[in-house]
Amino acid sequence: FANVVTYNAFIDAAGKNGEFREAKVAFEEAKRNRFADVVTYTSFINAAGKNGEFREAKDAFEEAKSNRLADVVTYTSFIDAAGKNGEFREAKVAFEDAKRNSFANVVTYNAFIDAAGKNGEFREAKVAFEEAKRNSFANVVTYTSFIDAAGKNGEFREAKVAFEDAKRNSFANVVTYNAFIDAAGKNGEFREAKVAFEEAKRNSFANVVTYNAFIDFFSGIFI
Repeated sequence: FANVVTYNAFIDAAGKNGEFREAKVAFEEAKRNRFADVVTYTSFINAAGKNGEFREAKDAFEEAKSNRLADVVTYTSFIDAAGKNGEFREAKVAFEDAKRNSFANVVTYNAFIDAAGKNGEFREAKVAFEEAKRNSFANVVTYTSFIDAAGKNGEFREAKVAFEDAKRNSFANVVTYNAFIDAAGKNGEFREAKVAFEEAKRNSFANVVTYNAFIDFFSGIFI
């Protein structure tokens, strides 16, 4: 009684639980039984990316495109997989391809900014962030991803500018505050971390992660 939804759910579950081999078997079986659709390919790319199997993600992505079974989510999943596995060049190629083929949306931009930040490509993150804002593709996650990318790459001034812009445009939430406090901590900016921490508490934007991020700052000072 298995159908396409069953296969997709199983591939997703296997990927989330570190059972990539099981995801692979189900993916191949789904294709043989003609139960593979856009979601099947996307779920498998996600599973491969999460489990360090980038080559499998790449092969599935190329196959999805060849079979016209790739959409915005497929491209976004592949960009995320590439970013997680240190394959920034592949993320960049897919991002540009997505834009050319009208397969880029706010989530695609967010995934690319995150991938760039994780791989030390801050300039690429900055270009995508500015482009997202120009194209009205920026949301809370976009700002948060960029602040995180800036913090990871020693660009605290850029993180600060984005954080202030996010607050002005109502694109700041608890995760944005947490990302900024973390960025300040990574870059030795105690005063900025303290101001944001107090502001987060006043605006009910503080949670356990906020407190932990602020405490981590002190841990770094006194270790």
